[in-house]
Amino acid sequence: LPLPVLDGGHIAYAVLELIIRRRLPVKLVSILQNVFAALLIGLMLYITVFDGKRIFVRLHYWLSSTPAVEQNASGSELPQESPSELSTAAEK
Repeated sequence: LPLPVLDGGHIAYAVLELIIRRRLPVKLVSILQNVFAALLIGLMLYITVFDGKRIFVRLHYWLSSTPAVEQNASGSELPQESPSELSTAAEK
């Protein structure tokens, strides 16, 4: 990726220096490095939080021992029927 913190950013700096035929100001390079480092760390934290949240939800669902409950159109809860109950009801 051509982010200034990563190797692609250094290549982008070199190409830009070739185009303008002079070195980039040190202060500009320093500011860009800090800004993109903060953005990269923020992106990693964002991904980590949502991955952790997804794992926690799956773990909570897996550890949950309560039976699944459906809601009908009126909003009242209906317990889910097992497949064996459905087959016996269809046979009647």
